[in-house]
Amino acid sequence: MIGKAVFLLIASAMIGATALLFGGKQSAFESQAEQSEYQATGIAKDIAQSGYNEILSAVRRQKMDAVGSWPEGQMLGGTYNNTVSENIYGDLDIAVNGEFAGVDHVVSSNVIFAVPFPGAIALSDDEVAAEGFGSQYTVSGLDGRAPSRGAGGGFLRPIPGIITDDIHKVDVANEFLASRVFGVGNEDGAANNPSVEGGFDETFYETIYQEALTKPYTLVDEGQGGAGSAQSQILAAASSSSADNPKIIRALGGLTVNYSVSGHGVIIVEDGDFNVVGGNFDWEGLVLVRKQNIDTLRIDLGPDTEVHGSLVSYSVDGGGTPGDCAGDFEIDGNEMVSQEEVRLKFTVLGAAISAGGSYDMPVTVRIRINGANYTPFGSWGNPILGNVNTGNSGTTYVWEPTGTFPADTHVRVGGRSWIKKKSWYSGSQSWHWKKHMTKNNNTVDDQLAVLRDGDPVPSVGGYLGQYSVEDFVSEYIDTGADEMTMENGDGIYLFELGMNDPSSSAHDMQDLVVLVTMTSADPTSGCTGGIAGTSRIEFQMHSNSEVRYSAEALAKLGQTLDTIAGKTRVVVTQDESYTNYQEGSYDGSSSGEEE
Repeated sequence: MIGKAVFLLIASAMIGATALLFGGKQSAFESQAEQSEYQATGIAKDIAQSGYNEILSAVRRQKMDAVGSWPEGQMLGGTYNNTVSENIYGDLDIAVNGEFAGVDHVVSSNVIFAVPFPGAIALSDDEVAAEGFGSQYTVSGLDGRAPSRGAGGGFLRPIPGIITDDIHKVDVANEFLASRVFGVGNEDGAANNPSVEGGFDETFYETIYQEALTKPYTLVDEGQGGAGSAQSQILAAASSSSADNPKIIRALGGLTVNYSVSGHGVIIVEDGDFNVVGGNFDWEGLVLVRKQNIDTLRIDLGPDTEVHGSLVSYSVDGGGTPGDCAGDFEIDGNEMVSQEEVRLKFTVLGAAISAGGSYDMPVTVRIRINGANYTPFGSWGNPILGNVNTGNSGTTYVWEPTGTFPADTHVRVGGRSWIKKKSWYSGSQSWHWKKHMTKNNNTVDDQLAVLRDGDPVPSVGGYLGQYSVEDFVSEYIDTGADEMTMENGDGIYLFELGMNDPSSSAHDMQDLVVLVTMTSADPTSGCTGGIAGTSRIEFQMHSNSEVRYSAEALAKLGQTLDTIAGKTRVVVTQDESYTNYQEGSYDGSSSGEEE
């Protein structure tokens, strides 16, 4: 009896061990299958993301021409296909499907077109008298959605609320409330001064004007046909316009609006006053008031005036053009060397570098002029106080040193990136960081390049979804010729501050992008910043009148004007990434690639 009990006990133990062994093998098989599926999911995601990066780069170059289905591509033993569909001009949906071993991963996004402009309002003449009446008008250089397409804020960085000539900057600022003129330097209206900047350049606007005259437009002349005829013509053109069909209206001798009108496109007013004295004036796009043959021009924006885009007024009564005032320089290594007396301006166009996508790495800047070091954007040695990598649409960094600089002035820009000492540090303290890479010498290598007018456009893309060099310098690109188009006095510095291997996809030359502008200060050049004579613009805004910058509304003009289309940026407004598992199709097998 005892022997039988012992036998049963041993048999039971053997059966239990066998069951444990079988269960262990089954568990190991399931774990292996789960691991294989996890790896397949990662590969499918990489394939989809690579295909998405490819198509997004194509959209940035080809704009609306990229619409349609693209040929299937192959990568990493899997496939991907891309589709770009049009909602409206300048509003596209991108969908990319990556497939590997029965696992599908989809990356999709919506993109819109946006165009940066110099200012929400731009005013330039020998004399500029500008004034805001009451306390309810609004001038905003904060990018906003085109009201016909969306609500709320836009996606580009702020611009000046008002831009004018340097000699008028202070006087114009004194006539407006800081709480009503938003933009660079006064994003929330809480600053002591309104957002008013100098440095007006008529070249861009004059190019738009000249091109507009070569396109179909509605011609209005109050002096010939009377105000009633002008009104009917403008209402007809405005009513037939839309965000997808902007119109050009050209009013000779001035324009008075005392009726309600709403439309999309470009209104050009030549050699006459522009007055909104009644009704609701609601315009998406550009209002361009230009004078050439009169001494004084008046602009009066009455209540219920709304411009979403930009309003500009300037004179072409003679004088040196901005193009004539470009400073002459040569490039020696990584230095720009002036060939004449110049004024200097430094602008950080962008910065984008991350630690493998885990966190943004700080970037600091140092400027060297004739051997002296300057840090106008914050401490060179402090990654918190001197960081300019504040996001794709963060603060604008501009420095214009006072005075002029003689011929043979040597200018160099340096950049430095920082990485966390410990990955778990929050990064909120300067001691959380250590120097990663520094480029501050005059040696030409793969870490720094200087571009000038006529140079080929960089083809590298932004790593891990960062903006590409082409995004940062898009307004200086001739997309037709695929080359840089800048004033002769401009140089753009491109930094690689992540790695020194140019064959790596992370070597994108866009960790820091800085524009250096040299303007002639030679008294014999005629670049005095003003126009001889008594030419004058008088500008007034009344309560409940608004001029709000909308890069999206302005980009719609690219359907008609190549000048606008050439400066268009592509902005990702929303994106989505998800995985689809084809049930029963994944068996844990290898894709056939060698391990």
